[in-house]
Amino acid sequence: MAIQDVVEPAMVVGVSGIYGSYLLYGILQEGIYKHANEGGDKFTFTWTLLLLQCLANLAGATICAYFSKSVPPVPATGFVVPATTYILAMLTSNEALRYVSFPIQVLAKSCKMVPVMIIKALFFNQKYSLREYLMVLSVTAGIVIFRMKDKSGAENSWYGIMLLVVSLIADGLTGPNQDECKRKYSASSHQIMFYCNLWALAYLAAGLVMYDGTAGFTYILDSPTLLPQIFLFCAASALGQNFIFYVLHSYGALVLATVTTTRKFFTVFASIVYYGHVLSSQQWVGVGFVTVGLGLELYGKFSRHSSSSKAKAKLSE
Repeated sequence: MAIQDVVEPAMVVGVSGIYGSYLLYGILQEGIYKHANEGGDKFTFTWTLLLLQCLANLAGATICAYFSKSVPPVPATGFVVPATTYILAMLTSNEALRYVSFPIQVLAKSCKMVPVMIIKALFFNQKYSLREYLMVLSVTAGIVIFRMKDKSGAENSWYGIMLLVVSLIADGLTGPNQDECKRKYSASSHQIMFYCNLWALAYLAAGLVMYDGTAGFTYILDSPTLLPQIFLFCAASALGQNFIFYVLHSYGALVLATVTTTRKFFTVFASIVYYGHVLSSQQWVGVGFVTVGLGLELYGKFSRHSSSSKAKAKLSE
């Protein structure tokens, strides 16, 4: 069987788009928070950065919705909940970069299922398999091992880790709420992207008044080398979101989960190479534990997908 019979050219474009967009996104995001102006002041304006990012995402969603003819009206108020968790996840994840190194942020963000599983087990009596518990244990152990061997002192603070935990919980709630909007309103992927970013902008505008004010924009305009980085960062974000929705719509959640999980590790390695992070052997062990945990998660997804396909095949006989 030829490779083109297994992997469609359109899938290669979609997957390459996700990898390319988010590798660039990650490198630029880390660079923005490492940036210091002539006075030595680092970039700390998370609200300003996310406002610009969501503006770019909104523009990208509007253009794609127009060309894909996603025009049926849906009520904007129906997207308040997923927009809230969406922007909370982004805020806490970006803010965490002020307190943790980029590799640990990406590794922690790879563990979306961990807090969700803990909450369901404690409060909703959800039962899990041995494989799922091993996955949680492996991922958690990997993050702890990575954090224990930190040589940068306060760079990886526990406050930053807690911000990432909040981000993970918000991330875990965003997907199901977006699925509910899709089911309830027959909304297209680009409409969901549009309304989530529209509400996010409203939240960010209010937060900007209370926190950053105009200081963030002043900092950016006074830093000639930072402005093009932020422009490319926002463009990569908008492009990446559209590639994600394209792969999800065309090839399903399983393919998307595989791509987004593996690209996180390429992002970690790109950061290590590009910014010269030096990991100890113990930290590489931590990365290995996270890799095993995510491998178990992907194995579970493929197993459920295979069982579901076989059940559907039997029903159709």
